[in-house]
Amino acid sequence: MKLNYEIKLEDYIAFNMNFIDTSKAMKRSLLVQRFLFPLIFLVLAKFLQPILEISLIPLMIIMSAIVVVWMAFYDKWYRKSIKRKISKLIESGKVPGLIGKHELLVDATQISDKTKESFTYYNTVDKVNETKTHVFVYVSQVMAYIVPKTAFESDSDKESFIEMASKLKPLK
Repeated sequence: MKLNYEIKLEDYIAFNMNFIDTSKAMKRSLLVQRFLFPLIFLVLAKFLQPILEISLIPLMIIMSAIVVVWMAFYDKWYRKSIKRKISKLIESGKVPGLIGKHELLVDATQISDKTKESFTYYNTVDKVNETKTHVFVYVSQVMAYIVPKTAFESDSDKESFIEMASKLKPLK
């Protein structure tokens, strides 16, 4: 099966957001950053109290307020930060071939992607992840072919593609 489509900045951002949502390592990292750091911050307040010469209760109230704000908004801030960094990376031109026209070919033995700048192929697929707007064909835990659903002429084409790509599993 051959697909011709264009990857836009929004598609690459969608892939990264999907990776954050589905990767066990990323979920664990976000959990630590969102909850463990604030707890450490509260413990730190106890040690800062004698140095700052502030009563413990007002210091804990201030630190608790900071912790609540951190835990409430960290996830949104983190995602916005990732989007901003991706935009800067793409605008810098340091990753040629990522954004633009792609020709993806899937057959019984491999999956390959051809752009103006590069050609890549893999014999195995780690997993296929479908969202509302994309199909992500992971060839490793952190790398995937990004296919917007608009690349498919019909749902049956999309299902055939997913089935074909899913068959390229590594031998165990």
